[in-house]
This record gives sequence, C-alpha cells and structure tokens, in this order.
Amino acid sequence: MLLWVHTLWVWALLRAAQLYGPELTDAGRDRFVTEQRIAARLVGLDPEKAPATVADVDGYLRHMRPQMAFTLDVVNMGIALARHQARAGGMDMAKLFLNLAAVDMIPPEMKALLGIRWRKGDRLLARAGAQAVVAGYNRGLVKPGAMEELRRRVEQHAFGGRVRPPVAGALPASAAG
Repeated sequence: MLLWVHTLWVWALLRAAQLYGPELTDAGRDRFVTEQRIAARLVGLDPEKAPATVADVDGYLRHMRPQMAFTLDVVNMGIALARHQARAGGMDMAKLFLNLAAVDMIPPEMKALLGIRWRKGDRLLARAGAQAVVAGYNRGLVKPGAMEELRRRVEQHAFGGRVRPPVAGALPASAAG
C-alpha cells in the first residue's frame, strides 16, 4: 500500500507540473522521480522498489489499475475528507480552485470508477482557476502572513492532528545533510 501511495504522489506532482508548471524536460522529470526515492526511504519504503523513472511510474500505475475498485473504504475516505473541510470552515476561492485542480488531474478512467462526472467546463474552470492562484502567488499577491499560515497547516495531519516532532537520531546520517 505504501508503494502505491508513494508512486501515486509522485505521479500527481508530475501531472501538476505538466498542467500548471514549472515546465520540466524529460530528463528533469526522470530526475524528479529518482530524487523521490529519498522520500520513499524516509517513509519506510525500500528505495530500490520505488520507481526511478517516469516510465517506471507509468508502468507501475498501469499494472495496478485492474486492481482498483470503488469500495466502502473509498466512500468513507470521501466522507472523512468532506467532514474535515467542513470543520476547517469551508473553502475560500483559492482552495476551491486548487481542489478542483486536484480532481482535474485524476485520469478519466479513475474519475469514472469514482463516479465523478467531469465535463469540459469543469476542466476549464479548474485549470484557469488554479493557474490564476499560481500566477497570483508568483506575482507576490499573497496577503502578509499567508505563507506562515500555510506552513502551520502543513505541519498538521490531513485530519487535524498534529504531526509528532522528529525523534533525535531517527533519520539515517545520509538523510540529515
């Protein structure tokens, strides 16, 4: 399961870069995938089992697709995410556009599996909105303190719990530098 999550995360980041930037060369995309093997090791995966190239990512996901199913666990995860969003006070426009962009990145066959109807207008709104958010950030149109607030939120678990502080000596010496 951890390899699936790791590989899907790497794929999603590559897809986001493809849609919204920064533009990466084929060599840059492969380098990015290879660098993610460090992240794989940090979360407990054998880095040699993690994809090393974009072709490896694509091949692994192709291999896993027949095993995908719409299950009660998927429904429960969707409910949990919706509840978390409601507890967090809903969404401002930037969050809405970025959430739409996340759905837009899901391949069509996965959207169908999840029962998501995604029309051309949805895709256009998601892409234009996300590009506007990124452009606003790149132009410095971010309210004071917004990045600090984002960092604080990133330090929280997806469902609101605090991340545990790092344990001294938990990372191998090669990861510390």
